[in-house]
Amino acid sequence: MLDKLLSNKVFFVQIIIILCASLLGLLLINTNAFIHRYWIAVVLFAINWYFVFFYIHEDESLKENSYAVWFYSIWMIPFLHFFIDYRFAVALLLLNFVMIKVLEFENEKNDTKNAFDIGLFLALASLFIPPLIIFFPFLFAYFLSLRGIDKTIGWMFFIGFLIPILGFIQITYLLDYDFLINYYTGSLMISWVEWNNYYLLLIPIAILIVISFVDHFMHENKQAANRKRMYVLLLLFAAIILTIFALFAADQTFYLAFLGLPISIMISKYLKHRKEDYLVYKNIVLIGFLVFMVLFAFLNKMPKIYSLFGEITI
Repeated sequence: MLDKLLSNKVFFVQIIIILCASLLGLLLINTNAFIHRYWIAVVLFAINWYFVFFYIHEDESLKENSYAVWFYSIWMIPFLHFFIDYRFAVALLLLNFVMIKVLEFENEKNDTKNAFDIGLFLALASLFIPPLIIFFPFLFAYFLSLRGIDKTIGWMFFIGFLIPILGFIQITYLLDYDFLINYYTGSLMISWVEWNNYYLLLIPIAILIVISFVDHFMHENKQAANRKRMYVLLLLFAAIILTIFALFAADQTFYLAFLGLPISIMISKYLKHRKEDYLVYKNIVLIGFLVFMVLFAFLNKMPKIYSLFGEITI
């Protein structure tokens, strides 16, 4: 059964999962794109997976099994073709780095000077996808809450964030790039997400996330304080991303890709704590997640596939 395969940390199995999910995502790529953009997309995708994979294998609560690798790989299937857009690919890479580094502060093995890097990379991600700037006030408040560790940590984050923003403003002014100002102001205009019936396929996954959330707080007294704070951070990340998606997505779905890391960690933690008598349930969750994400990615492609087969004659 699938759960038996994923309940252990088998490096070969994890690589197979990543490759198979990536191949499914490749089916969505527009073949008319420039060939050099494929290479950029592949490199950025590989670097992104390096950061995610490395974190999963470092975190004590994730490295024991392959659940997180499974959920992250499957979640990214509908969004892999967006890596051809370098703005999305770089922003996803930078934001995943930011979230991972923030979570590592709760593992008590991170240098407080990394707060500067987190601010820097968040600012750079915001320059590529402007609505991501909404993360700034929340993370600034988080680092201010860590004054007991280092009194300057909040300001290190703030300065790291400020440097790229000031540099961008200076370059825009000196080179008279007024079009950039119009681009960023336009990107930050509210463009409410447009309802798509295919979002109904994500409802079972949303229900699973809610169940994971409820289960965590029913058993949080059994967890260490830093693990509780990490879970709150994951919920905060997910809430901010959903807010950005609701306010700025319009007809774009790529904003949902940013949810990959938080929800894969949350759901994998939930399944990890299910006992042996939940084996059938765990397999249903694992297979169901795959089915709904594949349908979300490919259901709108079905008429094209049917028409293609209709043109084939023997």
